[in-house]
Amino acid sequence: MRYFSLLTLLILACLVMGCNQDVTEPSQALGLSNSTAPLPAQIQTTLERQMATLQANRSASLIGDQQDAVSLTGYDVYALIYLWGRLTNAADMPSQTTDWTGRLTTNAAGHMVPLTGLFFEEGQDSLVPTNANIHVAWVSFTENDFDGVAALMFVERDAIYITPPTLVFDTGPFFLELPIHELDLFFGYYPVDDVNSVAVHARRIFSNDCPGGLLEGEWVRADIGGLTGTFHGLWLDHDGDPEGYFNCLFWTTSDGNHLFSGQLSGYDTDQVIADLNGIWNYDDYRLCPMCGSSHGWFNGRYVNWDGTPGGTIEGVFGDYDQPPEENVLPLSGVRQRDCPVISNATVVPAAK
Repeated sequence: MRYFSLLTLLILACLVMGCNQDVTEPSQALGLSNSTAPLPAQIQTTLERQMATLQANRSASLIGDQQDAVSLTGYDVYALIYLWGRLTNAADMPSQTTDWTGRLTTNAAGHMVPLTGLFFEEGQDSLVPTNANIHVAWVSFTENDFDGVAALMFVERDAIYITPPTLVFDTGPFFLELPIHELDLFFGYYPVDDVNSVAVHARRIFSNDCPGGLLEGEWVRADIGGLTGTFHGLWLDHDGDPEGYFNCLFWTTSDGNHLFSGQLSGYDTDQVIADLNGIWNYDDYRLCPMCGSSHGWFNGRYVNWDGTPGGTIEGVFGDYDQPPEENVLPLSGVRQRDCPVISNATVVPAAK
């Protein structure tokens, strides 16, 4: 399983597949938006981290790039995360290769943009070029792992429909149709068979979100145990221009809590601007037994030096391709300033 590469607006070239393998396909299952099973906590965490990583890797700027092709005025924009395969620890189950080749499509007026394949294995899994901008297509095989895809969906706000528009996930093992009006903030989990399942996270990206920006830097472990260390880097605006530097310590308390604390200083001067505090952890061992302490997440808050509220920070660190003894790990994240009102729309989870 490989961690996904940098986001790109260009649909990846289709790789030549070596498909001469025995493939077991579970029986076809029909999933509906009101039949989602209870979402395991570790799967929800993974979905949320992937969404945060999209933001950290400038998914907001990808939305801006779309203005070259179409005005965003009158469009609702949704960020979509789909994961499929062996999402829970099923090490005691026999190996089962499953063909998840399929597509994500909508019958709404608008278009879709593939951002990246998630956990794709080079030479085996890939996004597939398509001439239809309402489709995101892929080739994917899983065995003892899982794959996924991230995409943006642009929906014309004032379009008139005879029936409510839907978002369709269509693969051999599983078919899922979700009404778009449920996707402002949505989590779904769908067991497919004794081994495989599908998980979904969608959220609407509101144009009047609070001002924010990006974080880029390094997570430096004091030793291979990774229980203490430092992290630092650039505090960037939403266009990637530097506004300051952040420097933090992270540590583990005697009762096992993972905390961090630090400061934000100016870009041109060393004047302290804000205090930073929060929590961190490594990836859930049950999801990636081989990852160890090579990848994780952090989130917290910053408070302005004068004591006024600042905002939130969150992100990820590490690289699944780095050797486990590497103690300097890449870090990326997002920040968002507090606002009295995030949106004039009410965002509620879809009924489970």
